[in-house]
Amino acid sequence: MNREELRVPVEKLRWVCNTDDFEFNDTSEVQPLKEFIGQERAIRAFKLGLEIGIPGYNIFATGFTGTGRNAVIYEELKKFAEEKKAQGEIFLKDLCYIYNVDEPSRPNILIFEKGKGRKLQKQMKGALEALKKRIPATFQSEEYLKEKNKITDEFEQKDKELFGRLFKKAEEGHIVLLQTQGGLLPKPIALRQAEDGKSQPMSKEEYESLDEETKRIMDNNMKKIVRLMGKTLLDGKRLQEETDKKIKNLEEKWVKELFESVFKVFSKDYQPGQQDDENGEENPGYPEVLNYFEGLKGFVLENVNLFKPQENNQGQPIMMMIMGQPMQTRDGHNPFLPFEVNVFVDNSKVDSPPIIVENHPTFPNLFGKIEKKFLQGAYLTDHTMVKAGSLCLADGGYLVVNAIDLLRNPGVWYKLEKTLKRGSLKIEDSLEYLGYVPANLNPKPIPINVKVIVIGEPDIYHLLVDYDEEFLTVFRVKVEFDSKTGLNAEQLKNYAGFISFCCQKEELLPFAPGAVAKVVEYGVRLTDNQKKLSTQFGKIKNLLVESNYWAKKAQSEIVAAGHVQKAIEAKKQRVNLLEEKIQEAIIEQTLLVDTEGEKVGQINGLAVYDQGDYMFGKPFRITARTFVGKAGVVSIDKEAKLSGPIYHKAILILSGYFGGKYAQDKPLSFSASICSEQSYGLIEGDSASIADLVPIISELSGLPVNQSFAVTGSMNQKGEVQPIGGVNQKIEGFFDICNGRGLNGKQGVIIPEKNVKNLMLREDVVEAVAQGRFCVYAVKTVDEAIELLLDHSAEDAHLKVNERLREMNEISKEYRDGR
Repeated sequence: MNREELRVPVEKLRWVCNTDDFEFNDTSEVQPLKEFIGQERAIRAFKLGLEIGIPGYNIFATGFTGTGRNAVIYEELKKFAEEKKAQGEIFLKDLCYIYNVDEPSRPNILIFEKGKGRKLQKQMKGALEALKKRIPATFQSEEYLKEKNKITDEFEQKDKELFGRLFKKAEEGHIVLLQTQGGLLPKPIALRQAEDGKSQPMSKEEYESLDEETKRIMDNNMKKIVRLMGKTLLDGKRLQEETDKKIKNLEEKWVKELFESVFKVFSKDYQPGQQDDENGEENPGYPEVLNYFEGLKGFVLENVNLFKPQENNQGQPIMMMIMGQPMQTRDGHNPFLPFEVNVFVDNSKVDSPPIIVENHPTFPNLFGKIEKKFLQGAYLTDHTMVKAGSLCLADGGYLVVNAIDLLRNPGVWYKLEKTLKRGSLKIEDSLEYLGYVPANLNPKPIPINVKVIVIGEPDIYHLLVDYDEEFLTVFRVKVEFDSKTGLNAEQLKNYAGFISFCCQKEELLPFAPGAVAKVVEYGVRLTDNQKKLSTQFGKIKNLLVESNYWAKKAQSEIVAAGHVQKAIEAKKQRVNLLEEKIQEAIIEQTLLVDTEGEKVGQINGLAVYDQGDYMFGKPFRITARTFVGKAGVVSIDKEAKLSGPIYHKAILILSGYFGGKYAQDKPLSFSASICSEQSYGLIEGDSASIADLVPIISELSGLPVNQSFAVTGSMNQKGEVQPIGGVNQKIEGFFDICNGRGLNGKQGVIIPEKNVKNLMLREDVVEAVAQGRFCVYAVKTVDEAIELLLDHSAEDAHLKVNERLREMNEISKEYRDGR
């Protein structure tokens, strides 16, 4: 094998952006880019979801943070809404809650064309004021008083005749009726007349002096009068009731006529077939409003006393007026509550489909709430305290919300799904919905038509698919935002346009071509692919802002390449404390890693630490010991439960490789233990497969491993090397250790050949390779890695391994025979 054929050429270690591709002196000459880079697939899917108006076609947008998800969604929504407006396809409604006369605890919902909700509210306010003024005036009018007096005069005449007959009968029976606080009291008439000629009641002594026959006659007369008095009082009560009923009927007659005259003015606005005064179109008719008017009529007729003048309103709550509005009565309720119209969604001033972005989707913010007031030790509420949430405000339009925010709030996700599935929303208190408290007010559900766009991470989407049975029936459109796009001349131009756009928006200094090239290279580095550019524009924008900071600090009038490089290095220094501590521990030999010499059964592996905002590579020692036995390949990390399932799979692949390579003509009678030394956390992944294999082969063959190398790469059972992740960080991690100890020109890293396209190494690493002080090798097979690491041909190494395995078989056989 020619070792040089495996060496990666310097030009393949890093893609370099050529400034000759830019035809400008700085980005102030570049047209700012207003389109989105690399999200054509997502935009197509998003438009599909918007254009399908069938229920269930809500949208779930996934992709990594910083890919411009929010900006793309909002801009595309604005464009789509403008198109709908231009085409006249706007279906906006006003939603009103009104008093339910039959069931006050279940307010009715009224749905209008936009703008008519406030109209009804204003009409009801005017109608109430008219009734308050005209009803008292009616009761004081000459015509009304004349009819009422006729009834009362008739009553007084009949009452006088009724009681006249009673008194006459009493006098005939020598009984006098005395008026007391308890009513009429019958008494026998005294035998001697009073000086004024009026009958006087007989005293007890006079009564006792009467003979028995006179007493008997007088007692019989008393009984007859008492019976007659009872009948007369009953007839008088009936007469009073008949009179009161006549007066009530009279009042209802006048109030009904007055009510109908007041409401006739605007009832036509809600009759079907009538022409609308505002737009001239034929009115579709609102029977619910007409029913509401009928309910108000019944309320007014039942509560006429509320409208009477205070002097005639005895026994009724006295109303006080503040700023022209009635205060609540002692029980906390507005007596004229049925006239209150709660326009809780008012689209009168909205001329395009609403776009609501809910950044804090708590239960009340999203679904609405029922407010309460505390009065005299109790909470009170009514239909005027029903408040709309963002879901109602977005009716006829679009609601954008973040998935993690929805899932953090108890009950919100489940209710949102149910609401979208049923197409109607019930406004209720969150505690009532969760069953903790009983409902005080139960408003009738609202039909809604809203397109919901949920933005979430890919992991959240997959969890919902797996564990939520109804998820895919409600969110049928998936929009995936990519974190990378193709690297070509057009995208280079777009990147420059994006930088120009950011400079304008954030008031940054213009970027020189060299600075733009550095930003593009940073975008390539984010993708770990020399043929791709990052679309994580949040990170790109941060780099632009920080580069601008260093340019201004250097009192430069333009951002140069050095300022961008300074920003990259400064950001690394802010977050790489752990990396420096680990490198320091390795250089000081606290963590044992050799970078020169040869050792049997020992190799340098490479791992990646991902801290979320920063990722770096760390070399570590892997050792292997082999001995006679039947255990095969055993991982100490696996046995200690310090490894994950993918790593376990890699160990089994090693066993398959050994069986396929060395056990075609004999059984294997060996045991091999491998260990990631000084590793105290969880190990996961298969990128150390080659690093686990080579020290076992070294132990069996007796050939030492060159410690100047570190190796990374996955493998299959046939010995083919497979690509891994984090290749740049791994190479740089080992380079930093070697550089800290002193580069000798023999050190390097062995990587899978499939990972060459992913190389985007730091410039200092590329420079060291160019100077012959460091090297990078790429291998396609395990045999190529063996020859580089053991400095022997793979054929020779396998031959020695086979010889040792045969010896182990003989030892094992002798041991079994000896037993």
